[in-house]
Amino acid sequence: MGQALVIGSPGILKNACLGLARRGFSLALIARDKPKLEELAAECFLVGRGQPRVFEADPRNGPQLDKVLREAAPRAADFDLAVCWLPTLAAKALDLVAHHLADKGAPPRLVHVVGSVAENPSQEKFARRDLEALGIRYRRVVMGYTIEEGKARWLADEEVCAGILETIDNDAPDSVIGQVEPWEGHP
Repeated sequence: MGQALVIGSPGILKNACLGLARRGFSLALIARDKPKLEELAAECFLVGRGQPRVFEADPRNGPQLDKVLREAAPRAADFDLAVCWLPTLAAKALDLVAHHLADKGAPPRLVHVVGSVAENPSQEKFARRDLEALGIRYRRVVMGYTIEEGKARWLADEEVCAGILETIDNDAPDSVIGQVEPWEGHP
């Protein structure tokens, strides 16, 4: 299939990584918790193609992430897809990832997984055009909430990953998993 770079929590993104491995992607995984990444890589190996490469980095630490991206993506043109779940405090990390991919001439899809706060009417919207100017096919997935038996709850990791994989399969520019409105209805 191709190569995918996945940056973020090996917990919330676990099933997305397994799904990508089942689809035949070779994986490079980056997150803060190396033991959990190694465990996830072993699971991906069992269902996929080849051993995923594992890199430890905190996306909030720009120089550390930059160094690891250079190791993970010496030939970023090989990456067809990047999936990033980044903490709000790592605002510059997405630009760093995009520049690493774009600098190597790669036109991959960059699937940016964000929390529902991205849809808060009082928040400034992300400037998609900045990444698209680099030749990056930017896709955004918003994790919302659901209502069951009259009570709001956050989505489970499995629900989030199913939505991420659906976005990748359908190449949807914007996706909301669950719901984000009414804003006052959040758990």
